[in-house]
Parts: sequence; C-alpha cells; structure tokens
Amino acid sequence: MESSNWDMSYNEIIKLKSEWEKTKRVWSALIHHDEIDKISENIELIIEYIKAKDKTNCLSHIAVLKNI
Repeated sequence: MESSNWDMSYNEIIKLKSEWEKTKRVWSALIHHDEIDKISENIELIIEYIKAKDKTNCLSHIAVLKNI
C-alpha cells in the first residue's frame, strides 16, 4: 500500500511540474524571478525526495511551496 502512495505522489508531482512549466511563463511577468526559481527548485526537490521515499524532507518542501 505505501509503495502505491509513493507512486501516486510521484505521478501527481510530475503533473504539477508539467502545469508549472506552462504557468511559470505568465507568472514570470508578474512576480520576481527569484520566486519563480524557488518554486521550480522546490518542485524538483520534492520529486527527488519522493523517489527516495523521504517523507520528512518531502513534507518540508511541500510546506515551503505553500508559503512562497
């Protein structure tokens, strides 16, 4: 069961990354470029933490994304 949760999480973050790649072009005209980079960086980190099944770091970076 837990493995399938990681698989589902991975699929969802990949969808989010794809949507973000489309959306960030619009946002880059509206907000500071550093914020765009922070969002992109945290998405990439979450992907790697999901692959490593590192729940603590994964949740930490999700919390960071919520506050950007």
